[in-house]
Amino acid sequence: MKNITKTILVAVSTLLIGLLIGWLIFGNSNDTNNAEHDHSAAAVGVETVWTCSMHPQIRQNEAGDCPICGMDLIPLEEDAGNLDPNAISMSPTAMQLANVRTLIVGTNAANKSVRLTGKVQADERQLFTQSSHIPGRVEKLNVNFTGDYVNKGQVIAYVYSPELVTAQEELLEAEKIKEKQPALFSAAKEKLKNWKLTDAQVEKVVTSKKTITEFPIVANVSGYVTKKMVNLGDYLKAGQPIYEIANLSKVWVLFDVYESDLQWVKKGNEISYTVKSLPGKTFTGKVTYIDPTIDPKTRVAKARVEVANKDLALKPEMFATGQIKSSQDGKDATLTVPKSAVMWTGKRSVVYVMNQSSEGVSFMMREVTLGPELGEEYVIESGLEAGEEIAVNGTFSIDAAAQLAGKPSMMNPAGGAVMTGHNHGGSSGQMAEMKVEVQKTAIDPQAKDALKPIYTHYLKLKDALVASNFDQAKEAANMLKKSVNNVNMALFKGDAHNTWMALSDNFKSSLEHTNHWSDIEAIRTAFIPISNTLISLTKAFNPNREKIYVQYCPMAANNTGASWISMEEQIRNPYFGDAMLTCGNVEEELAGSAKATPAESDKPKPKSPKTSAMGNIGNTHIHIDYSSPSVRGRVIWGGLVAYDKVWSSGAHKATTIDFSNDVTINNTKVPAGKYGFFTIPGKDQWTIILSKDWDMHLADDYTQANDLLRFKVKPTKLNEPVESLKYEVIPSNDKSGVIKLSWSDLSVSFKVINN
Repeated sequence: MKNITKTILVAVSTLLIGLLIGWLIFGNSNDTNNAEHDHSAAAVGVETVWTCSMHPQIRQNEAGDCPICGMDLIPLEEDAGNLDPNAISMSPTAMQLANVRTLIVGTNAANKSVRLTGKVQADERQLFTQSSHIPGRVEKLNVNFTGDYVNKGQVIAYVYSPELVTAQEELLEAEKIKEKQPALFSAAKEKLKNWKLTDAQVEKVVTSKKTITEFPIVANVSGYVTKKMVNLGDYLKAGQPIYEIANLSKVWVLFDVYESDLQWVKKGNEISYTVKSLPGKTFTGKVTYIDPTIDPKTRVAKARVEVANKDLALKPEMFATGQIKSSQDGKDATLTVPKSAVMWTGKRSVVYVMNQSSEGVSFMMREVTLGPELGEEYVIESGLEAGEEIAVNGTFSIDAAAQLAGKPSMMNPAGGAVMTGHNHGGSSGQMAEMKVEVQKTAIDPQAKDALKPIYTHYLKLKDALVASNFDQAKEAANMLKKSVNNVNMALFKGDAHNTWMALSDNFKSSLEHTNHWSDIEAIRTAFIPISNTLISLTKAFNPNREKIYVQYCPMAANNTGASWISMEEQIRNPYFGDAMLTCGNVEEELAGSAKATPAESDKPKPKSPKTSAMGNIGNTHIHIDYSSPSVRGRVIWGGLVAYDKVWSSGAHKATTIDFSNDVTINNTKVPAGKYGFFTIPGKDQWTIILSKDWDMHLADDYTQANDLLRFKVKPTKLNEPVESLKYEVIPSNDKSGVIKLSWSDLSVSFKVINN
């Protein structure tokens, strides 16, 4: 019992001592907690930065909605630090896994080794045609095959000439009366000398009293016969070629120079080359001439190297391979980067620039302008500076990471979230494809009335874009957005409801960022999907009583083409405004819902003649308007009408041709702009004129001082209406093409070269 009591006392004592020690050690814990609380409160006092998970470039000092997509903003993570929101950060491990390597950009001499191929050709200055100086029949050929060598003065053929025999007989008759008529005798001798008979030959005829029946043809030069042009027994005219002869002691080596290499090949460049048929031997020479024009079929110019060929080792048509080491004119040092550093989309070239900070390594996409290609490098014209560090390997991995993070990337330069099923805008290219496949669906008159404000504000937007008025366009777009939101979807039943929901979604996506549009081009980009959606809506519901014209411009949207809607047939282009106001054509006519009277519906509708043509030659857009002619069965040319000898008629205007860039027509440079195209009739031929004055009244305003080009053509009398005329713009390649005018089975073409 005593032992139990003793044990209890020890335990209680130990507990009391433990409590006392704990109080002494942790007794001030309340103060500590207060201090920690105060510190936390101070941390909360630090300003929080708010961003959007879908648009990380957005940063605000307070919570709210994203100004781009409307989503709730979230606090910016602390590890984001002061990194640029458009930069993509990468850890050392990630860089190692992606095999990212970098290089500091520097300047180097812009040197390039250009490899060329070509052929040996005869020197054109050493090519000769051996002709017969007398008419007659070939009696004998001393040179019977091509490749034979002839020496100057060698007799190469004999010709029997009745005319020359007659001239000799006249000389012999004149010799008989030379004492009485010495002048006649002298004239007879001179006549023979004019046939290139020598004095000795003439004296031989006089002394022998016999005519020469076979006259020798003597070689004028030494060389190899490259072409035999007559055979034994052929009859020749005076001056007719017999042989072509080439002196091969000097030859040319003509190298093909592609357009991309022309800037590197200059007259005077040293070139070393080899000939496949002469292995182990290297030739050197200088470029003495470069063609001033490009062959339209092969797209190359010829660079000439002149070579002495005394041993005749080089023979025409031998293949040669050469190399020129050249540098850019006027540039001692240029900024160059490896090809692997550049990502090229076809329209843009980008690199990723590395930045290092206390937060780590990050990469920022940078658009650059490329200069010439230097083998495995590019010259950088703008966008980088010496000393900057760029990624030269693993660039696609960096770009992929940027896309996944919603940062600006090669294919999405504006940045934004990756498309994962919920679209918050998208690029202009994606928006341009917002088209809804629709079927014609009947809707109630109330639903049609609800859609009318959409057309009203759309047309105001279109007119503002035609006038290039940014403020009016933005206001009209906001009103269009409001009118779409105000449509009561309950008015659309069944299939019409589903169709309207799809169309309204497209409208809202296209008009989502109206408040953030900063220039007229941004509105024009959004106008493409807006127009596509409205065209689909018109085809589905046909809510208008009036006819609607679907118009199309092939130059819009970076030459991919775009459509729009108009209430009038006249072309007024919203994508270019005054720059190309009439570029386009009526693609489709959508009939209104107004009912026609029975008499009107029974009448056949005449097909409107085509009155405009357009097309691209290289990057030059050509638009031709020949809508003025309206008189039938007259003498015409070029879409212009004439009455007999009167060169113009009343109120007729000239055909107009509009060039977006400078061109060359018949060796005459034609600056970009609009021109008049018309004719002045003559008795046997007409004069076709390209005039600087495109808006003249032909009868009253024409002045020759404004003529830029003149052509001569033969007129024709048509047995068909003027409306059958057709213009065409036909490209031959990326540099040249033709403007073709045709009617019936007749046509005239003019060559156009894009400058």
